[in-house]
Amino acid sequence: MARTKRLYRADKRLFKREDAITCAGEFDHLQNQNARQTTDFLDALRPAGFRRRLEYLMLFESEECAKNYFVRMDSSERKLYEVEVLRDEIVHWGDMHLVDLINASFLRGEGPDPALAKRYWNSERTDQPCVEVLVPAGKVIRQIVVRPADAARRLKRQYPELYAEMRAKAGVPPE
Repeated sequence: MARTKRLYRADKRLFKREDAITCAGEFDHLQNQNARQTTDFLDALRPAGFRRRLEYLMLFESEECAKNYFVRMDSSERKLYEVEVLRDEIVHWGDMHLVDLINASFLRGEGPDPALAKRYWNSERTDQPCVEVLVPAGKVIRQIVVRPADAARRLKRQYPELYAEMRAKAGVPPE
């Protein structure tokens, strides 16, 4: 088995090929209230021996999942990277759809089910998982170009409400 694994990262920072990439550090301060609640909830229920999630570099196992999260980033500065990591340094595999379910419960004003956090930390998967991989660091292999028109189509298809909200924020009339 190969000692390395290729994964994917949506990020606002600019990297070149072969650059080391680690946790951004400032991401904690950039989270909205809902995302912060979700992060705090997961961290409160994390198993012993794990650092806070935001202390790790968060990557995606599949390019498709990375692109889906990439288009949700509200920034023209967003970039998508293919990143190589050492398999031995992978700390955790978690299903981002479980994180999304926790996040949605906060959006509805409900308390999330602790069983969802347990499933995430036990690396359990939903029927259609979007796997997040936590590592201390990686190496940038390449930047993946996502054309704005492709990003807009993906956003409209995957997240129609967010698509409409982002268009309204930009002053673009509804379709």
